[in-house]
Amino acid sequence: MNQRPDNDNRVLLIDDEPRVLSTLCRTLRSSDVEVLTAPSGDKAMRIIESTTLAAVLSDQCMPGINGTTLLSNVRRIQPEAIRIMLTGSADLNVALAAVNEGGANHILLKPWSDNAVRSVVLESVDEFSRKAAKRRSEAAALSHRERLRQVNADLSRRIELTAAELTTAHDDMLTALVMALDSRERQSAGHSQRVALYCLYLANRIGIDQGFLENIYRGALLHDIGKIGVPDAVLLKPGPLSPAERKQVEKHVEFGYRVLSRVDCLRNSMCIPLFHHERVDGRGYARGLKGNEIPIEARAFAIIDCYDALRSARPYKPPMSHAAACGIIASDAGTRFDASLVELFMQEAASTWDSLADASERVCSTAEAIDVCRRTAEVAISTPA
Repeated sequence: MNQRPDNDNRVLLIDDEPRVLSTLCRTLRSSDVEVLTAPSGDKAMRIIESTTLAAVLSDQCMPGINGTTLLSNVRRIQPEAIRIMLTGSADLNVALAAVNEGGANHILLKPWSDNAVRSVVLESVDEFSRKAAKRRSEAAALSHRERLRQVNADLSRRIELTAAELTTAHDDMLTALVMALDSRERQSAGHSQRVALYCLYLANRIGIDQGFLENIYRGALLHDIGKIGVPDAVLLKPGPLSPAERKQVEKHVEFGYRVLSRVDCLRNSMCIPLFHHERVDGRGYARGLKGNEIPIEARAFAIIDCYDALRSARPYKPPMSHAAACGIIASDAGTRFDASLVELFMQEAASTWDSLADASERVCSTAEAIDVCRRTAEVAISTPA
């Protein structure tokens, strides 16, 4: 195995609580990383300004410089370092600030899992090391003239933020938001990524205009973002909900709509979060829309959302087979679901949805999701259902 250069594996841990720092150090003790610690934002800045770091893991709530400001400084001083926010708050505004202002690549919630911390830190160090090795290799291979050309081109790119860079920033924000939501509702982890890919695929098969696919994918990914406003006692309740608790849960669609309306790049993705619990017979919520009054992407998503819930294991039930799940969906065609979309959904083989579920674990951007769906459709066309 190739050894990393000494400055490719340094990790800085920042927390004003000595006990937390000690616990994090023990978690990373057997890992192939050099751990530095700082008990405050001010002392961390001295290390950040003088020492090359692969990753920085910072608590959010600290006296003086808070975590968001500190990670923003890391992004400015060492833009290649991977930035990790550790916070005891599941508040959406904290997550948005960490991503938008601090440039956080990952968000970890307290209390954390040792395995999750170790995994995120080691992946961050590996990512930094790979990128650093690539930069060194490229620098060695370039001639003096080529180096100058690359530097000038890079300076030009940095002067003007391109559309590609904006898209990447949006994808990073989506990932951070979904991670924050999954950390609360662990029993359904991975659900958002799967249904987003399923819905994108079905939207393609329906023939929805390509220009809308990006917004459909983002809306599907964040369909349950409003649940961040539902109390844990209700959202994570192991038994049946009371009528009052059910009303609280139903409010998540309106809350999600209000949240997304405050984010410029997500305002065109609000359709699925707002309408995905409507029914074609008018008995859904929150607006009680009927039939074609419900946007087609929300009608398609309702089928997808139900399918993934049926196919997934939960503490109170085993996963259903593809055939059993399709049988339940078919029985609700024309009442809960759009019958014509159910028919189109049923034309797809189980292997198509299984392939998309597997791919969802690796998709990191909207562009990748669109490409995965295109390639999956090509395979499906050549394979009988």
